[in-house]
Amino acid sequence: MLHPRLPDVAQSSLVLRPFLATAFRSRHTVAWKPNSAPNSASIILQFLPAADRTRQFQHRIFPSVSAPSAVQRYFATSPTMSNANDSDPAVSQPLADLFAKAEAEFPPRFREHGWYLTVLASFVGTGQQQLAGSLYTHLVAQPQYQTSEARQALVRRMREALVKCIIINGIPVVIEAVTSISDVEKPEDRDYSCSRADWQIGPENSERAAKVLKVLYKSEKGGHVKTLQSHLDIPWISANVSYGLFLSDHRILTMQETELVVLPAIMTQNLRGPTYWHLRACLRVGMEAEEVEAVHKVIEVVAAHGGKTLEVQRVKDVTDA
Repeated sequence: MLHPRLPDVAQSSLVLRPFLATAFRSRHTVAWKPNSAPNSASIILQFLPAADRTRQFQHRIFPSVSAPSAVQRYFATSPTMSNANDSDPAVSQPLADLFAKAEAEFPPRFREHGWYLTVLASFVGTGQQQLAGSLYTHLVAQPQYQTSEARQALVRRMREALVKCIIINGIPVVIEAVTSISDVEKPEDRDYSCSRADWQIGPENSERAAKVLKVLYKSEKGGHVKTLQSHLDIPWISANVSYGLFLSDHRILTMQETELVVLPAIMTQNLRGPTYWHLRACLRVGMEAEEVEAVHKVIEVVAAHGGKTLEVQRVKDVTDA
């Protein structure tokens, strides 16, 4: 028995069972649609949560009986599926509105290639990482991404932002974000390059990290080293791994673009000290105070979409830039 509430006619379909099992394990939306053909019906599985649908799988089963009211009530699990004949939008309207607002309100100087980096990192930091695929879907529908080369360049930038989030938010949440993008990529758009194939901790990375830390913290070791003298593993990892391997690598994203990722990745965790450091860092890498405030407001909008309120300092509170 696959599921105690699943109609026998659906369970009897050996072809359908794996798809149904996937749907129930991941709590995706399932809907039943009677077909016009006699003795047939369709099971529609939503392969993303109903609030943000990007694609669906439809399977017709033969033979079947007309779906009884109990079955219809069971399969009609989402108000968004009340009419299974409706077209399935690539991105839900609330998300489309969110993306439009974030782009429109982003600082003009960084808008074209920066707004989606901040939204992506904000998704990761607020537990909305599964929406990364919807962000990608929204972007590739725009005129500037109508070739595979352009889409590959885009995904390299998004992937780089997520790589930088690994050291701030953790690898599991980033894997989920990357998976959601991979799920909606076309095979011909996949980029198989690896920007970290030559990674190793050594003098070159340490020197690169020291240069970046001197800009951000006015110290080659980071601003918190003095408070961690009895816990030296932490500043060593911060300098040599966090910055040496992750955050000082500006081959794909510039130093300013990196801060457009790091700030939301930290701020969305309501980390007051690190948020202050990176509000200040934004100023130190050449952003204007009003630009930083605009970015902050976009982060708040994304956080609110995920039901989270931010309680951190603002750029006006920075006194030692």
